[in-house]
Order: sequence, then C-alpha cells, then structure tokens
Amino acid sequence: MSEQQSTVDIQAPRQLVWDVLTDVQSWPEWMAEVKEVRTQTPAGGLGAEYSLSQGVPALGLPMTVRVAAFDVPERLVLEQSQAGSRTEVTYTLTSVDERTTRMHTVLSASGLTGAFNTVQGGTYTSMLEEGGTALKDRCEARV
Repeated sequence: MSEQQSTVDIQAPRQLVWDVLTDVQSWPEWMAEVKEVRTQTPAGGLGAEYSLSQGVPALGLPMTVRVAAFDVPERLVLEQSQAGSRTEVTYTLTSVDERTTRMHTVLSASGLTGAFNTVQGGTYTSMLEEGGTALKDRCEARV
C-alpha cells in the first residue's frame, strides 16, 4: 500500500470549496489531468459513479470513480478499482476561519497502482499538490 498526502489553504469559505470540489462535471475545466467526465449513475452524493478520462498516468483510459463518502461540507471520499488495483482519495475540508478553508487530501493506493507509485517515488504527491493548487485558484477566483 502506498499513501500520499497534501494540504492546501484556500482563501474561500468551506461551503464554496465544497461546492466546487463536488461539482465533478466541472473538473475538466480546472483539474488538468481530467479530460472528460461522464455520469454513470445519478450525479452527486453517496454512491454516485463517474467515468473519468485522464491523461498520464492513466494513459487516457477511462476509469470509474465511485463516491464512497459524502459528508457535507467536510469529507468526500472517492474510490476506484480495476485490474488488481484500488485507489482511494479522501478530501477533508476544515474551516480555519470564516474566510479560509484547509483541504487535506490523502491518496491511498494498493495493488499495481500502489506499486507504480512506490517505484516512481511518490508520483501522486505532485498530482495531489497540482490538484490542490487548481482548486485553490478556482475557488479564490469566485470569492
């Protein structure tokens, strides 16, 4: 099992950050590695499933992501399993004050994905940091 973590402070209220983060359909507009999102089940909330087309490292192959936890406006957990691999990403939002939100992200990977990340020396850490920065930019532009 491989685990990577990232934390970013966003100058925006927690509800705004939550709204942007959970609007999965808009991810291709601000999350560089996501090229396309297709809804597999009714959108939003616990159990929702999305097919994401990504660039590297997914080599452009779509993957299905399921919402495993949806605790408004504090915690979102996404999980994905395929070809002997399992990946879980947990986003936790905490209010620092009324205008600042801290997002802590943990990516846990096992199987082939975890082994790839270990061999590559934590490739997913930079992806988490880039995603956090992109979310920060998107949210702060809306304040």
